[in-house]
Parts: sequence; structure tokens; C-alpha cells
Amino acid sequence: VISPGGEILRKTQLTPPDEGLKFNGMKVAGGRIAIAYFKLNHDSRNSGTYTYSLYDAQTGERQIDYQTGADDGGIFACYVPGKFTFLSISDKGLVLVHAVPH
Repeated sequence: VISPGGEILRKTQLTPPDEGLKFNGMKVAGGRIAIAYFKLNHDSRNSGTYTYSLYDAQTGERQIDYQTGADDGGIFACYVPGKFTFLSISDKGLVLVHAVPH
């Protein structure tokens, strides 16, 4: 946590949900921190899995995890409580993909 004057007030340790996950991006909104992690599957396609973890911004407690394949979604662009937005490419150009967890 950083003060308006730029002073570090508090550090919070955020623990990934699994070993082998690599940090891939972060968004903050609505008192939550959404972190994207990536894990290479080392299969014949060299595919991977993304895990999106939501943390309480005050306590650092991990609240929930979501998993997708590397081909799902696109680039992690935005998070607002209850919705993830990804930037992807289609045959018509760039598109925004909205995902609602369930």
C-alpha cells in the first residue's frame, strides 16, 4: 500500500495457488487484486493453463481461483468485480472478450 505522498505504508505477500505458476499480469478494482498466472503444460502442443486468482486488497487473502486454457480469452486487459475482459484477435481484427465466472 502506497500513501498519496509515495511512501510505502504496508507490503502484502500474495501467494500463488500452486507451485510452477508464473506471474503474467495484475489488475486492481473494487477492493480486489486479480492476478493472472501461467503454467506451461509441456505437452505435445506446448500448451499452457492460465489461473486467475482474486485476492482481498487489504488482507492479501486469496479468495478464489479460475482456470482457463491458453487458447481461451486472449490478453488479460481488465478486471472489474464479477467480470474479466481479454483482448483477442479474430478474422475481423481485435476484439474484446468478456468473461463472467460461474
